[in-house]
Amino acid sequence: MADDFMTVWRLEFPQPPGWRIDWLGPYTSHWLTAEAEEIVRHMEVEHCVTHPHPRDPSIFAAYPGDDRLSCGCASRVLLERWFGAYLPRLLDQGAHVTQYSVPLDAVVEDSPEQVLFITRRATVVDRAGHEPPSPLLRSSAGSRASIIAASGGTYDYRAEPGSTHPEWLA
Repeated sequence: MADDFMTVWRLEFPQPPGWRIDWLGPYTSHWLTAEAEEIVRHMEVEHCVTHPHPRDPSIFAAYPGDDRLSCGCASRVLLERWFGAYLPRLLDQGAHVTQYSVPLDAVVEDSPEQVLFITRRATVVDRAGHEPPSPLLRSSAGSRASIIAASGGTYDYRAEPGSTHPEWLA
């Protein structure tokens, strides 16, 4: 029956006890350290330029509530490639790498870049990380686009020629 499942790797942040969802990815996390929030703002702007989105972004609306979707990668190597230089910085801020076993019929999209899956149908195989170094603060996940737009270019994506990451990460 192992052929009926796939392994998906995901970067996640713990949410405070009692929060409606225990673990969320960096793009949607509602609770982050102040430094993680700053890292994620830069990363989100860059990834809008350098990383593909799901083929149909409205797909998330088709899976609300208990059937919500999560995004991950089909291998640890692909996860590391996706997050690149951001990964160690986010891990230092309390992110965890989680390995899931996902039934194939719970995989909604499987591309070389991302795997979208129904979260509640997945089983955690392993989760590795450590506590954040500073208190979690309410993040701007819901309004991040507005904050980025109003920043006067602070979060503009500019990679150095030949670089694999933006200048502010160097």
